Amino acid sequence: MADGDQKPEIKTEGEQKPQKMIRIRTEDGEIFQVEEQAAKQSKVIKDLLEMSLESGSGDKDDDILPLPKIRKEIFRKVHHWMDYHAKHDGEPKELTEEEEILARFCEEIPEWDQKYLQVDQSSLFEIMLAADYLDIKKLRGLCCKTVANILKGKTVEQIREMYGIENDFTPEEEEEIRKQTAWCENEAS
Repeated sequence: MADGDQKPEIKTEGEQKPQKMIRIRTEDGEIFQVEEQAAKQSKVIKDLLEMSLESGSGDKDDDILPLPKIRKEIFRKVHHWMDYHAKHDGEPKELTEEEEILARFCEEIPEWDQKYLQVDQSSLFEIMLAADYLDIKKLRGLCCKTVANILKGKTVEQIREMYGIENDFTPEEEEEIRKQTAWCENEAS
């Protein structure tokens, strides 16, 4: 939600409790009001908030966290994701490496997230980069899984065409690579 919009509230056990709002500025100068609980979906923002509280500078109403590498259109999408997951999942839990690998490769993408990630490929990659920059592991993993699903079953030629990648291999080099990776083709069958 951009500056000037009404502060949203989260209901807790029948009563309304206002959330602390964090102000975030994107690279193009847009300022967003983000509920603290939603902002903490990002490890980077969470760590910045904790550092500012420890230093005593976190209580100022005029503090704005700058995000110099994220455009407002992309942060608007990321903000929507953080807000949804803060309300439905709570604060992200730290996963062990094994749990993270299992979540990344074994779990299905939830329906809400599938719909959320139905964007053009350029936006998908920008959301993935923003998730990486902000250290939102769950969103980054969902983006990677979505890209993997897009590429699944495609030939090298189809992928090159999709992404405008020029084939700079000679026919001899291509043949050598096919021989070296024949085992991979056999396993996929």
